[in-house]
Amino acid sequence: MSPSKVVFTQDMKDLAKHLLIEFNYSPEQISGRCKLQLIPMVSHERLYQWIWKDKRQKGDLYKYLRRKGRKNKKRGSEYNNRGILQNRKSIDQRPSIVEERNALVILK
Repeated sequence: MSPSKVVFTQDMKDLAKHLLIEFNYSPEQISGRCKLQLIPMVSHERLYQWIWKDKRQKGDLYKYLRRKGRKNKKRGSEYNNRGILQNRKSIDQRPSIVEERNALVILK
């Protein structure tokens, strides 16, 4: 049996807006805090939907999110040059003397 559907009332919106702006709570903290205090509140996913809808309507609730809607930087990007040696030489350019070396065997 699935849980009953919670309607996102104006009172919930006012409380969520207050906690978001005044206390800098994340939507996860808002829904979690309300659940602990037995205050009816929608899920954090629904709070995010509400914030993004407000943004599409030229609102500014998204500015109170900690990351302000920015995504994480992707790793492995073509513009990422971490760990790449500058002016490195290919293994094909190594001297031919290397091929002529004999392996040293150390016996104990």
